[in-house]
Amino acid sequence: TQTTQVTTEEGHEFAWNARRTGEFVAVGALVMAPTSHFFEMQMERALPGNAAREIAGKVLTRVVLAPCFLSLSFGSLALVRQRDVADAVRSSVWPAWKTGTLFWPAISVAQYRWVVV
Repeated sequence: TQTTQVTTEEGHEFAWNARRTGEFVAVGALVMAPTSHFFEMQMERALPGNAAREIAGKVLTRVVLAPCFLSLSFGSLALVRQRDVADAVRSSVWPAWKTGTLFWPAISVAQYRWVVV
């Protein structure tokens, strides 16, 4: 594993791991991006527009389906790392969903209101 040590201006050490970066790039580019794109296109067909009702429907759908996407993400990373997929999903999805639900809905509202699909 290639690791690069960097010291920030505040004096904290930061270790960049090239392998970990590659794993995230691979899962993001090959699994999550195509899946998310397909999902967003289907959601736009089902709930077209950027009125409040459509935005609310899209945000609620994302919140409800987020555990599926998180499972896909954590499971794919576990596969790439040759680790137990069930354990990775079991230990990571619930904490990530709870944390993400605090801020992603607000970001989604802005996205669906002002970003054209």
